[in-house]
This record gives sequence, C-alpha cells and structure tokens, in this order.
Amino acid sequence: MMTSAVAYWRCVPLLCAIALMAGCGAARHRTTPVTGQKHADTNSDADATSSSDDDAGDKEEKYQVAATKNIRKLAKLERDQNIAGEKLAKARMSEAHAATDQKTALAGAEEELTLETARMKKFSEREVPNRIAWAELRLTQTQDRVKDSEEELHQLELMYAEEDFADQTKEIVLDRSRRRVERSHRDLELRHEDHAILIEKTIPLELAEREQKVRQKELALNKAQRDAKASEADKRISLMSAESEIVRVGVDIEALKEEMERNRQDHEDEMSETK
Repeated sequence: MMTSAVAYWRCVPLLCAIALMAGCGAARHRTTPVTGQKHADTNSDADATSSSDDDAGDKEEKYQVAATKNIRKLAKLERDQNIAGEKLAKARMSEAHAATDQKTALAGAEEELTLETARMKKFSEREVPNRIAWAELRLTQTQDRVKDSEEELHQLELMYAEEDFADQTKEIVLDRSRRRVERSHRDLELRHEDHAILIEKTIPLELAEREQKVRQKELALNKAQRDAKASEADKRISLMSAESEIVRVGVDIEALKEEMERNRQDHEDEMSETK
C-alpha cells in the first residue's frame, strides 16, 4: 500500500508536465486562426476605406467642376443683365427723343400746311381779282387811247381839209397821227391777248400750282402722322423687348442660383453620408 502511494506521487510531476505541454499546444493551435482573421479584417477595412476615399474625391472633383461652370455662367448672365439694363435705358431715351422729334415734325408739317393754305386763299381771294382788275383797267385804257388817237386823226384830217396848209407839213402831221393810231390798235390787240391768256391760262395754272402745293403739304402732314405712329410703335416694341430681356436674364440668374444652392446641399449630404 505504501509502495503504491509513493509510486503515485512520483508520477504526479510527470503527469503535470505532460498536461501542461498538451495545453500549450492546444492554446497555440487555437490562437493561430484568430490572428489570421484579424489580418484579413484589417485589410478589408483598409480597402473599403480607400474605395470610399476615392469615391469622395471623385464626387468632390465633379462638384467643383460643375460649380466652376455655374460660376462662370452666372458671371456671364450678370454681364448680360448689365448690358440689358443699358439697352433698356437707351430704349427709354430713344423713345423720349423720338417722341420729341415726331412732335416737332408734326408741328412743322401742320404749320407748313396752314401757311400754304393761307397763301392759296390770299392768291385766290385777293391777288387773282386784283390782277384781273388791273388787266381790265389797262385794256380799257388802251381802248381809250385808241379811241383818242382815232379822234385826233379825224380832227386833223378835217382841219387840214378846210384850211390851206403846206402839203408837206400836212402830210407829216397826218402820218404821225396815223402811226399813233396803228400803234394804239396793235397795243389794244396785245392787251386783249394778254387779258385772255391771264384769264384762261395764267391764273388757272397758278391756282392749280397753289392747290397742288396745298395737297403736297397735306400729304406731308399725313405722312408725318403715319411716321409718328410707326415710330411710336417701333420704340414701344423696342422698349418692351428690352424690358423682357431684363426679366428673362433675371429669371435665368435666379434659376441658376437655386440650382447652385441645390447642388451645394446635395454635395454636402453626399459627403456626410460618405463620412
């Protein structure tokens, strides 16, 4: 019995050593797979992080490119807005100047028509009757001179027939009187012709010319009125077009600003999700 116990206790250290060695081996066997898994997980996380960083970089680059284009586009629209404002100011100034010019042109055309109408009225109511009266008076005076010269010749012929004058002196006086009668007859004929021409041709022609001038002034006034309306319409259309351009550019600017703000917010949201 004693011998068996002694043998048992002698074997205990050996058994413990064997058990310890077996445990260490098992422990080493269990530890090795865990270490490999950790390395695999670390590599996977690094790859994911790298891929995420690449995506974020691409998104940032695309956003910056789009933002730069929009900034340039906004700058161009703002320049267009300034130009449209200058055009609008010019259109308003042009409209005001055109209105003044057309008003002056209309006033001038109306005044010319009034003056030409007054000239024709003066010609037809005063000058024509006076010219006819003077022509008739000169014709009457010529008729009187013809009659006087004929009477004078007749008296001379009677006087020289009753008294005894030298033949040469008598003939000289009578010839002079006969020539005066002939000239007065010719003068009377010319006066008749002039009077007829004045009544039948000169005065009607001059009156027609005066009437034509009045019609031309009327046409000029009508044209000035039409031009004024057309110019007013053109300037009004130009002004409306300039105002429309201002509104259009303003709308485009506001739309672009809203788009840029949406893009910025979307970009911030995407970057937040990436982080």
